[in-house]
Amino acid sequence: MIWHLASVRPECAARARGRRTVSRLGAAPECAAPGCAAAGRHYPGAMRSAGAALADFCCVLLFVVIGRANHHDGGSLAGLWHTFWPFAAGAAAGMLATRFWRRPLAVVPTGLGVWLGSVALGMTLRVLVGQGTAFAFILVALAFLGLFQLGWRLVWQWAAPRLMTVDPKVRSH
Repeated sequence: MIWHLASVRPECAARARGRRTVSRLGAAPECAAPGCAAAGRHYPGAMRSAGAALADFCCVLLFVVIGRANHHDGGSLAGLWHTFWPFAAGAAAGMLATRFWRRPLAVVPTGLGVWLGSVALGMTLRVLVGQGTAFAFILVALAFLGLFQLGWRLVWQWAAPRLMTVDPKVRSH
């Protein structure tokens, strides 16, 4: 938590304004201000994107694990992967289509795109590789993945402002 507070301190941002450099290899710009953590200014956004992607893939994995357990298909890693990868590919395509790294926590367009990509492309890939896609399965996938992939974003939007308030009496260092 302290690294995040330090990375968004107004005095750090003010010192860094106008004094940014680009590395010789063309990497992301770094903060050149003294006392300003170079990676700190960009790290929280990258972590939000990675965390959102991880949460979406975990929703797909939960869907697969529960579905396989309910149908007594076992929990072998090969079986889990066989069921997981089409939906994971759909989620990844939805992330890319919505450019999720720009607004990874947004319900619209990111959450909606990831959800519909997971189901639409996931089902399409299942058909192409000879896996089943019964109508009831499509409805269950839409309901479950919609509830979870959109739901965690809605919970985050509600909870984040309450969890991330900063007490002005507390000093970060």
